[in-house]
Amino acid sequence: MWMGSFVRHVVRARLDGREDEVRAVFAVIEEAIEPSQQMGEESNLAIVGFLEDLQNGNLHSGGSTPSDFRPYLGPKSLKA
Repeated sequence: MWMGSFVRHVVRARLDGREDEVRAVFAVIEEAIEPSQQMGEESNLAIVGFLEDLQNGNLHSGGSTPSDFRPYLGPKSLKA
C-alpha cells in the first residue's frame, strides 16, 4: 500500500518539475532490478511494487499518465 503512495509522490514530483528527484528514483529502481533467475526482494519490490503501480492510471493526477514515465526507464526497467 505504501508503494502506491510513493508512486503518487513521484507523479507529483514530475508534475512539479522536480526532474532530479524523479531521475534519482528511477536510477534506484534500475539498480534494484536483477536478472529474473536471481530476483530477490529488492528486485521484486522494484518491479511488482513500483513499476506495476506506476502503470496504474488511478495513481496519477493532474493530467499525468503512465506513459509519461517511459523516458525515465532504463533498459532493465523496460524489459521488466
